[in-house]
Amino acid sequence: MIAITGGNGHLGRATALELLKRVDPDQLIVSVREPEKATELAEKGVSVRHGDFNDLSSLVRAFQGAETVLIISGDAPNEVRTRQHRTAVDAARQAGARHIVYTSILDPDPASPFTFAAIHADTEQYIIDSGLTYTFFRNGWYLETLPLLVGNPAENKAIYFPAGQGRLVFAGRDDIAEALAIVLTTAGHHNQAYDINSGESHSFTDIAVLVSQQLGEPITYVDIPAASLEEGLQKAGLPEFVIAAMVGMSEALKQHRLEKASDTLATLLGRSPKGVAQYLSELMGASQVRA
Repeated sequence: MIAITGGNGHLGRATALELLKRVDPDQLIVSVREPEKATELAEKGVSVRHGDFNDLSSLVRAFQGAETVLIISGDAPNEVRTRQHRTAVDAARQAGARHIVYTSILDPDPASPFTFAAIHADTEQYIIDSGLTYTFFRNGWYLETLPLLVGNPAENKAIYFPAGQGRLVFAGRDDIAEALAIVLTTAGHHNQAYDINSGESHSFTDIAVLVSQQLGEPITYVDIPAASLEEGLQKAGLPEFVIAAMVGMSEALKQHRLEKASDTLATLLGRSPKGVAQYLSELMGASQVRA
């Protein structure tokens, strides 16, 4: 039996659907805060159970019978998310699971200026200390969030971001979901930490060139001060913890922390994963990147 947290989220749902190509529905549990919103999976025969990262007992019940638990990292301020992740690990152990697969990030170093790195560093170590076997997916930046980084280059004729000459690796959610399903259903992945990305790193100048090719007009990259990014995110009304993370991420880019390309995803999939060029080509079919 395999249990997945966040079954209603983008990655959780995609992973569940990939798993259904490989296992019978009665071998799959999805843990969600609102089971009534997971009717698609329930109708396919998946066991949909209530589970809340803030409620240990609910997760213990949700994970009952599972030998492997996929913990998909949450979305909350650092101190909250760290506590929630530890709760999920405790629940997996108390429910009798033997193995945890956890979605981490590249460079989970508590010394990183990217504030989210500290969360993942803590969770990885907590899983190791739990005594359970583990597989860590250290995911690259989601391709699907690339429009948030580049803004609206079709209108601005430029991409504005404080990255300097730093480079970034990416991975698409669907590719990550397929790779997770493969790891969850095959042997040989115990106590492994996998860097998961398309195998290519890109500077923002590189991205501007790719956008230029799609639009058929010159797009430049402008390296702005981090304070300008912070001001723009504040005007957009984003939570302070997200603003701090994005500003820290830009500094991590300048420190070349987020550019480690890896062929692990391609190896797991047995094919080339989607990269930035393909993603932009698909996204810009209407000749526009929308923020």
